[in-house]
Amino acid sequence: MPPLSARTLAFAIVFALGTIFLKTPSFSYFSKTITLEANKISTTPLVFDISTPQKSAESIKDFVDQGNYFALYQITTTEIQGSFTQEEFTTQFNTGGIKDLELVGTIIWLSNIWTKQEIKINYDDNSQKNFWMALKLEDNGWRLYGTEEK
Repeated sequence: MPPLSARTLAFAIVFALGTIFLKTPSFSYFSKTITLEANKISTTPLVFDISTPQKSAESIKDFVDQGNYFALYQITTTEIQGSFTQEEFTTQFNTGGIKDLELVGTIIWLSNIWTKQEIKINYDDNSQKNFWMALKLEDNGWRLYGTEEK
């Protein structure tokens, strides 16, 4: 075995002393969740299927129903992401009073890269509104382009 370099030996000593004298070692790089003041950030990877318009619409519904607007932003088009930062997008949805989203009817094909789906949004105050939800084929997936009140 070759002799240890001075740098390696110094690192080992500092690491050993830090382990001995630190009262609460940090495991933040190894834990499943990290807590930052009032926020809880999950390191669980986002799982969604946007391979077809129907699967994309179902993923959008699931994210809205869960209030997971961070995940919803991840499956928006480049036009949406170019117009809104993730923070602006999630803040808008978080303050919108949305309770859940219902898919109404079936996907309507407008072209080989555009579809629309009727949706009903139910709000916390028990009101409802119907919209058209536009999906665009982009980067090998069907992404949320926007909505228009019906």
